[in-house]
Amino acid sequence: MAALTSLSSRWEAGHTVLRFLPTNDLDHVVVAFEMVNTRNGQTSGQQPHDALPPPELATLVVQQGELIRLMREERQAQGQQRPRKHQPRGITYKDFEDLRPPVFTTCPEPLAANDWLRTIESKFTLLPRLTEQEKAWFAAQLLQGPAGAWYATFQTMQPQGHIITWEELRTAFRAHYIPKSLMEQKQREFRELK
Repeated sequence: MAALTSLSSRWEAGHTVLRFLPTNDLDHVVVAFEMVNTRNGQTSGQQPHDALPPPELATLVVQQGELIRLMREERQAQGQQRPRKHQPRGITYKDFEDLRPPVFTTCPEPLAANDWLRTIESKFTLLPRLTEQEKAWFAAQLLQGPAGAWYATFQTMQPQGHIITWEELRTAFRAHYIPKSLMEQKQREFRELK
């Protein structure tokens, strides 16, 4: 801000007082010329001064360009030094872990696998900025024992460099742990309740 303050001070050359008025838009720095009081050789509110020849317009334009460049450099330097406020930090696995998601190891009852999926998805709703890949990574950390071995096999079956999404993991998990016939049976039972 020091450059902005000094730029608003007066620069005298002869009978011309040149004042740079900074604006927020550095491309539109305002230059104002004050009228000279020719009766007593004073500018408005200034003491008389020795008459100097007025500067060339080209000199003023060059100086103005240099001042604008300096203002831009100072603003960029200030922007790099300031800590960024209100920039959301990324969600970490620790944030997810703090929600106490359940670990999945094996499936004595196929519907328990479906319950686990629903619980994990409800935890994901509490962290809305999670990407589909992060959801898959976080959920994979909860697959342990036989479920962890299944996931390792599932992962090796993917093309090299492929990043597994939550949708892919969820679909494969359901196909492996929840028989399609069981899901169809439960859907029929639900429709018959109506």
